[in-house]
Amino acid sequence: MRLSKKPQLRKGIPDTDKVSGIFLFVLKKAYF
Repeated sequence: MRLSKKPQLRKGIPDTDKVSGIFLFVLKKAYF
């Protein structure tokens, strides 16, 4: 996982941003 790559994906690919958002949401529920 590279957090630095996230902003670039946001600007380029909206779909990837959505997937990343869901993935991070799951991670938050898993760890928190």
